[in-house]
Amino acid sequence: MGLDMESRYMPVNGRKSNYEIQCEMAQKKFCQLDHEKMIKKFALPKEGNCVYFNYVNHRYQINLENGMVYYSDNGKVCCSESKNSGREVLGSELSGNGIYNNETYNKKAGFDEIMAIFDVLCESKENLTLSGEWAIAQSLDYNVHYGNGTGIDMYAGYTNAFEGRMEELKTACEKLGGKPSKYADISYEIPVFDFMNVIFEFWDSDEEFPAKVQILWDKKVLDYVKFETTYYIAGHLMQQIQENM
Repeated sequence: MGLDMESRYMPVNGRKSNYEIQCEMAQKKFCQLDHEKMIKKFALPKEGNCVYFNYVNHRYQINLENGMVYYSDNGKVCCSESKNSGREVLGSELSGNGIYNNETYNKKAGFDEIMAIFDVLCESKENLTLSGEWAIAQSLDYNVHYGNGTGIDMYAGYTNAFEGRMEELKTACEKLGGKPSKYADISYEIPVFDFMNVIFEFWDSDEEFPAKVQILWDKKVLDYVKFETTYYIAGHLMQQIQENM
């Protein structure tokens, strides 16, 4: 998963790519964390030298010793009313120590996944609370350089893939645990972490306007992740929506 991780990792003139260097730096920082404090902060299941973390619709296994991150295809998760951190596992049973049985973690996480997961685990503030108010990334009241933001230009490829496929798009959002919201032609509140949702909005094209995609974030999202990480999260979410259509 992620955006073509293997090609990103291809060495240039025998040297590591910037993506690989960034991932290794993030892994090194993660390994230096106070892991017990982190586990308590996020209520992470732990087994042996690994912890488990839900991100969008997959469960990830993170090695505490080397920072390697893998995900399980048969450990897909979705929003539910169960007691398991607001998630349930499809096709797996919860064991007594909080780990799900019958999961095989043999797929390496991509760049976007690694950077998002480690950012929230390593860089988030101590006392996290959401505001319950929504905003586009460009309007967040922080001293950041927005660049192109996370608007329609960033999502152009996905917008084209979603255009004219309203029912398939609704189904995909629901597969990711999305609950209908009140905005746009299609709007779903979708969990990206067990403790944080985003609102996905889509307007189909008509005679006057082109199709448009927009993501709404909680106004306190930057207490959880850096601004640039919202790019990684949004890109990964779009990819998962498209793959589930």
